[in-house]
Amino acid sequence: MAIIVDMSFSTLLSPRTLRRTRLASLLAVAASLLALAGAATANAAALTPAASAARARPAAAPATLLSHVCRVLGSDGTTQAVHCADLFSLGHGSAVGQNEVYCQNIASRAVVQCKGIVQSVELAVGEGGRKPVFTRSEQGICGAAFQDPACGTRRVVSQTAPTPAGRVACAVWAVSGDGSTSNGGGGFPDAVVLPSGRGVAGPDIATPHHRVSSCPPR
Repeated sequence: MAIIVDMSFSTLLSPRTLRRTRLASLLAVAASLLALAGAATANAAALTPAASAARARPAAAPATLLSHVCRVLGSDGTTQAVHCADLFSLGHGSAVGQNEVYCQNIASRAVVQCKGIVQSVELAVGEGGRKPVFTRSEQGICGAAFQDPACGTRRVVSQTAPTPAGRVACAVWAVSGDGSTSNGGGGFPDAVVLPSGRGVAGPDIATPHHRVSSCPPR
């Protein structure tokens, strides 16, 4: 089932629309939500995200899904927040990372509108024993909880720029939640405000590594 994404979250979070002071404030909010993650994860450990058949796919074609990994961030007993990391091959040795963040009814698995979402996705490229290189983080925000346009009853999706194709094989993987923070990149952990107003957040998740020809010749 195709999912239509009708808002550019990288645009909403661009320097033109958000000042540094607001970014600092949002990071503080996300950090406070992380304090809730332990209990939320314990309560949601047995829950299963919605069927992956409903996941979004990149607009670029052809695209082959290499990995799809989801984790429940937390719940309020009625609704749960889910974030997913996807890795796609675009052919010709190129790859792209994508994430999906959404709220769903626990009983019916129907997607419902979150009150707020802060999310981030990156693509990591590793070559041999070298330190992984992360793409520029694609970040997004929506919802009344963050004084932003409504998230809508849909999955919020962000996507990285594709890796350049090359002749040398590299390991690539997608990270939802800004995995480059430990490498000095800095960004938002994935955080969601559920319809009830409860905030949940969690550490980043990553897809398994796949080898593609994404390293330009040195």
